[in-house]
Amino acid sequence: MREVTSPKQINQCDWRPRPYGGRKKVQMATRREMLNVIAAGEMNDEVKAWAESEIAKIDAANEKRRNKLSKKAEANLPIIESIKGVLNDEPQTATVVGEAVGISTQKASSLLRKVVASGFAEKVDVKVKGKGTQKGYLLAK
Repeated sequence: MREVTSPKQINQCDWRPRPYGGRKKVQMATRREMLNVIAAGEMNDEVKAWAESEIAKIDAANEKRRNKLSKKAEANLPIIESIKGVLNDEPQTATVVGEAVGISTQKASSLLRKVVASGFAEKVDVKVKGKGTQKGYLLAK
């Protein structure tokens, strides 16, 4: 295995001075080599430090991804705000809300579910003549 003096040097090259002058390029341990050491059961402080730094990198990447909205979610934010403006104390179906906002019934239904989940609106059953019972949405009390 190649020489590694710190976890930061993994997957990097280091230049070391030679005894007679000049410098020698020393390859650091690759990720594969470190995993092979772990698989072989040869645990030492170097491997533990590397594993801790890798876990920290994974946690940071997950946190960054968790806090970022997707492009579609960002595009839906203004639509959700306009849906909130359309809702009132009278129950309205997704069809009515979709027509008022200018989106399809399916998209209106999906976004209304998100509005209900956020606690801004409530979902109730509404009897529609000729169509039976449908979901109606109104402002939360």
